[in-house]
Amino acid sequence: MRVVYCDANLTSYTGHFATQCRALSAEFRALGFETTVLANRRIEEAVADELKAVGFFSESPYEKTSDDPLCWWLKSFFDVSRILAADFDKAGQLTSEDLVYYDTATPAPVMALIEWAQKKFSPESCPNIAMNFIEHSDVVAKKSASGQLELDVQSYNPFLYRYASLAVDPRYEHCFHWVSTDVSLAEIYSHVLNRPVTCLPTPYVAATSPRSRAGAREWTVGFLGAQRPSKNFHLVPDVLERLLSRRADVRIVIQNSWSAMEEVAVRVRGQAAADPRIELIGEALDEPAWAQLLDRCDLLVAAYDRGKYGNAPSGIVFEGLANGIPLVVTGGTAFERSAREYGFPAVAIGELEPASIAGAIEAALSDYEELARRAQAASGLWGARNGPLRTVQALLEKVRQARAN
Repeated sequence: MRVVYCDANLTSYTGHFATQCRALSAEFRALGFETTVLANRRIEEAVADELKAVGFFSESPYEKTSDDPLCWWLKSFFDVSRILAADFDKAGQLTSEDLVYYDTATPAPVMALIEWAQKKFSPESCPNIAMNFIEHSDVVAKKSASGQLELDVQSYNPFLYRYASLAVDPRYEHCFHWVSTDVSLAEIYSHVLNRPVTCLPTPYVAATSPRSRAGAREWTVGFLGAQRPSKNFHLVPDVLERLLSRRADVRIVIQNSWSAMEEVAVRVRGQAAADPRIELIGEALDEPAWAQLLDRCDLLVAAYDRGKYGNAPSGIVFEGLANGIPLVVTGGTAFERSAREYGFPAVAIGELEPASIAGAIEAALSDYEELARRAQAASGLWGARNGPLRTVQALLEKVRQARAN
């Protein structure tokens, strides 16, 4: 079997794309599979060198190709899927023994893969095509008073996912493998796609050597990742004002690998200039630097929007659980469910406003010894359940069973 790892989003260290590729492509290679990584043509040289990736895809799946006020989303979907399908057609000679794995599947590449495979191959010669759904579904699932599942659709994407799913010719069903590395997303995407989505173990592993953080008397609180509106970055300045005015034993580190929300960023930079307890890192980090940053943090905060993240995972939450770092998370979300699955080394935020977020951080610091004990236990449990080897083995078993049937 040859493996073709694909991600048209992969251009830099920003986001989870490089993290996923690093873990999974290395594991495929370690198991002896000839593995090619196809990334976006705009991939940065250092990232391509580290991941042994080829700049291949002509377009980003998120590209907006139309300014039409009503149908831009639909025209962009068809334009980008057509471009990506043409790219896939240049992926080389593949057989039914090979695996094409697409990470972070969004509507356009899903459509592209289906159209390309069904046009280029017969049902018998088609390679195995696995798509990992780990992006926000833009659907919030709720139970009605009568217990019926209700889907609150928040964008056009769910309609496009369903449209692409309907394009699968029944003769090719065995060729396509629909997976997610998060249990909440597997459930919600099963409804969106109207087909079973298998949950695989997450490939996230500890980037650091997990250690006990008990006994700390001064704490570094981390707001890490690609900061944007759905992550409530606009609330962070007021959270800092409240927290630092009440606690002399706290330092703050804010890492932001996203260039949006400049007005908020300006305010945070002003706070950092006035208070040496605030450290800003305004770039994406490679693996060693990321591990060092995680190791410095005593508490990670993920106070994200419930509407966007109610059924979606967070890489920051996964990092906390894997590395034994206590958490402050939005309550009533997949974040809280994940934390409870691993012994709940966390405090859940109620109302998403600065006073509540700062209060949740203070509550975590007040109960830090217990949270640190739970976090260390969580990291051990995480390591026993997850990791790229388990992800790859579960995926290969799913492919084997589908072919056998």
